[in-house]
Amino acid sequence: MKKFLLITISLLFQLNLVFSQQWVATFNKGNEQQSIRYETNWNSLWSQIQSKWNEGYDVIDITYGDGTWVATFKKGNEQQSLRYESNWNSLWSQIQSKWNEGYDVIDITYGDGTWVATFNKGNEEQILRYESNWNSLLSQIQSKWNEGYDVIDITYGDGTWVATFNKGNEQQILRYESNWNSLWSQIQSKWNKGYEVIDITYGNGTWVSTFNKGNEQQSLRYESNWNSLWSQIQSKWNKGYEVINISFGNEPNLNFEQLYPILKQSLLEIVCESYRIEEKRTSIEVYSKESDMFLSSWEWDLNSQPILIKDIDNDGLKDYTLELLNSGGGCGGQLGQSERWTLFGSKPNRFEWTHTIPYRSESGNWEKN
Repeated sequence: MKKFLLITISLLFQLNLVFSQQWVATFNKGNEQQSIRYETNWNSLWSQIQSKWNEGYDVIDITYGDGTWVATFKKGNEQQSLRYESNWNSLWSQIQSKWNEGYDVIDITYGDGTWVATFNKGNEEQILRYESNWNSLLSQIQSKWNEGYDVIDITYGDGTWVATFNKGNEQQILRYESNWNSLWSQIQSKWNKGYEVIDITYGNGTWVSTFNKGNEQQSLRYESNWNSLWSQIQSKWNKGYEVINISFGNEPNLNFEQLYPILKQSLLEIVCESYRIEEKRTSIEVYSKESDMFLSSWEWDLNSQPILIKDIDNDGLKDYTLELLNSGGGCGGQLGQSERWTLFGSKPNRFEWTHTIPYRSESGNWEKN
């Protein structure tokens, strides 16, 4: 009996955020003879695939991210076929044709305007479902589980979610989250409960991981760029691990409206007495609740000082920095003091006050707090 436990996506204003671009590789302990090829365009990778087939390798995974196509191979003797098209409907026609020829889908991916499906010769009883949004596909997955099918692959591209199923009896579960760190926590939790990752994908703001009940010795590595992950992969090969899945996800940048609730909460934490506030389009003004005297205000001008989105601390996560003018003087502030506040991706629940240009500073340079 399969079980499905739904993990709700964390809402933005619940302050459960992490912002990242991630390459993710999943490994099983094993002794397969593997190879990986990566190229900046599909035609070059397609040439590599044909070359590796001639050398006796089978494709097990193809992915695309951040301008790089990656194919993973293992030494084997599968009778394989591959089809690629510029739109989903054309690939769907190819898939139905290959099913009629006795081939099974093992992987579908999308990147840079190209849909790619990889097939093995086989006799699996397969079906495929595709929808324009994640919730609709999720309903399809739950329905197919009830009919005795196992998910083997999920992908997203060009507005379409696609799930591929085999007839089977695996004990499967699925988790999805709006950010990578939340999914990573879910993966570690499921490992502790005896589940194996078989697939990870990202699409349209959602990370999805599929698990089978099993006892593989697994490992997972994630990095913000392909070269770093490639180094991790080579290291894991040397330690006796096999790649089973590579994926890429680039979570979208947040805008000021999304960041503002966290900023406001962080600013008001340093107010030194009971207060009331007046919120305006480009400022927050703080007044004493007892005397109604003006305490402080923070102003911003996103036209002259736009949000800086940059991985400041080099941890692979996006950081968001705002420059504010503190026009107050209460609570230890100084009239006309410039301040920098940063939301670090590793600490996404609050902005930190990192730098200051003091009032009447002779140098006008930023100073660390």
